[in-house]
Amino acid sequence: MSQVIEAPPDVAVLTPTARYAQERRHLFPSDESIRWFLRQHKPELVEAGALLMVAGRWMADPSRFDAKVIEIGRRLAQRAA
Repeated sequence: MSQVIEAPPDVAVLTPTARYAQERRHLFPSDESIRWFLRQHKPELVEAGALLMVAGRWMADPSRFDAKVIEIGRRLAQRAA
């Protein structure tokens, strides 16, 4: 079984999760909504490289986080349909 090695994220694009949420208020309209999403999906986000801890702070890789938001939303919509 071969392991796929992905390119590491560009550290210049990493952003605190609060700023990530501010830039996506149409998805996370309150501070509590991003906190809830993180509580519900943190392991999956970390595994995808969408959420990283740097110097004790949670940071988002915006493009990977966006992709996981879409993937998770699609999965939840399929369950609800």
